[in-house]
Amino acid sequence: MRRLVPWMALVRGLRVAAGPVTNTVEPVRGKGGMTEVRQAGSVREVVESGLCIGCGLCEALAPARWVMRMNRHGRLRPAPVAAEDSGADAEILAACPGVVARADAQGDRDDAVWGSYTHMGEAWAGDPDIRFRASSGGVLTALGVHLLRTGKAAFVLHCAADPGRPMRSRWVMSDTPEKLAARAGSRYGPTDTLAGLEAALARGNPLPSSPNPAMRVRCGPGRRRMRGWTGCWLRCL
Repeated sequence: MRRLVPWMALVRGLRVAAGPVTNTVEPVRGKGGMTEVRQAGSVREVVESGLCIGCGLCEALAPARWVMRMNRHGRLRPAPVAAEDSGADAEILAACPGVVARADAQGDRDDAVWGSYTHMGEAWAGDPDIRFRASSGGVLTALGVHLLRTGKAAFVLHCAADPGRPMRSRWVMSDTPEKLAARAGSRYGPTDTLAGLEAALARGNPLPSSPNPAMRVRCGPGRRRMRGWTGCWLRCL
């Protein structure tokens, strides 16, 4: 235990020094020589600043302008297929995690490794098959199965292995507990699950949600409005 103390102290020191995680791009010189931070003003700037998480939301909201493609670094990133227009992409930037997400310490407890938190606990799926087939005890898969069986959700938008390229992933919609369970397991690689959001909304059915403010979607005027919470668990069932 003594050997861990210096390492844990170092982690705490680095975390405190880094401060809250922000989504600002390269600082610029403002009036009087003062440095000003700012947020990305275009989809391209989000990508070039290293703020893109490859979620695919931009393709869902503007498929005529952006498509998700694998880059030379093995990451899924939006690529323009039409003339770029930051004005037209305003609704993307209003929901893009690379622009709106913040990670502030808001918990009432603190841990040297995990940081600020409210509660830590253990949980697993009650169904032994799901528990040991899915990832992390099958909790999220079990929740999805419950939503489908009770009719609280008509389907679940999530990612699964690509049958043609098993090492790659693709977004899918599972509308039965059996389909969802068969596609269980986290995909530790690039996944652009939110690229399927428009197709999901077009079904007009209840869509499961998760409390992740980074992915809150606000559709602009003239579009179907969705003020739900779509979170990372949709990517890792």
